[in-house]
Amino acid sequence: MAWDDNKGIGSELSSSEWNTHVADQKTRITAAGTATLTNKTINEDGTGNAITNLANASIKAAAAIALNKLAATTVSRALVSDGSGFVAVATTTAAEIEYVNGVTSAIQTQLNAKAADTFTINTQTGTSYTLVAGDKSEPVTMNNAGASTLTVPPNSSVAFVTGTSILISQLGAGQVTITAGAGVTIRTPQTLLMRAQYTSCSLLKLGTDEWILSGDLEAA
Repeated sequence: MAWDDNKGIGSELSSSEWNTHVADQKTRITAAGTATLTNKTINEDGTGNAITNLANASIKAAAAIALNKLAATTVSRALVSDGSGFVAVATTTAAEIEYVNGVTSAIQTQLNAKAADTFTINTQTGTSYTLVAGDKSEPVTMNNAGASTLTVPPNSSVAFVTGTSILISQLGAGQVTITAGAGVTIRTPQTLLMRAQYTSCSLLKLGTDEWILSGDLEAA
């Protein structure tokens, strides 16, 4: 005699029915049991249903949980780890992150190189010299006992940016003449001749092929 869910108390069970009953009891899930569910679906959306105490170790490494399954954060913001090591939203925007896109080396190193606090003096000892791109915002000295010329090249040859300023100093006894290259206009209320040894003048680029020359020059 045994309990049969279908037949009730006191019902006789056949041998095969008894074996089925025993197997069913072995696999029956209880609150204190440790049975493993396979190919089963737990619907947490149902009334009173809940999954609690789910540990990280219970999620397999290959689960590949999509990020859009996580709670949404502030739109278009960078993510950082907070003081506890948890992911948090930063004040930095996606647009600001884009500003550093394509950077290939340390930004501060690049800034330091652009904002060097010393100048390199370009010392010329010949009798003629034509400005090159490397002379941008750098001093050029002309040091020769004989007369010499310094030529300002056209923009088509050396494209100095508008606003470029170049300091020129005459260190030698030979007088220096500032010469305009092809198509270049040099504006000055004086001459293009430096007045004497140890005098200086400066060139300032106003436009594509237009410069202004000022400083210690011979009077017109």
